[in-house]
Amino acid sequence: MADSTVESLVCRIEEATGPTPFDERKIWGDWQLCWQKNSREAAASQKALAPLPQYSNFMLDESGVKVFRNIVALTKRLRVVADVEYTAPEADCGTPGRLGSVIRRATLELRVGQRWGWRP
Repeated sequence: MADSTVESLVCRIEEATGPTPFDERKIWGDWQLCWQKNSREAAASQKALAPLPQYSNFMLDESGVKVFRNIVALTKRLRVVADVEYTAPEADCGTPGRLGSVIRRATLELRVGQRWGWRP
């Protein structure tokens, strides 16, 4: 589906329902990212990874910090994993569904030996 079509659908839903306040309890857990809009200021790597299959899992990281863990499959054996710390929007801000975010950690994960039954 074209970006303009998705944006049009989102705008129509927002017009019909009004602004939706951010509810962390509803977003907690595992999500598959189906579409994303990148700003002009977005990093080139973010734009390059956008069309690939992605998951954004809202969770606590190993340090107890609230993050969404982006998991992007580059190939069958190679993936990028990034923990992104987020801040909820203020209740009276103009963009109630937009999270502030900072990348805390990012790694490349390569699976090897799987066909021989090796396990990490």
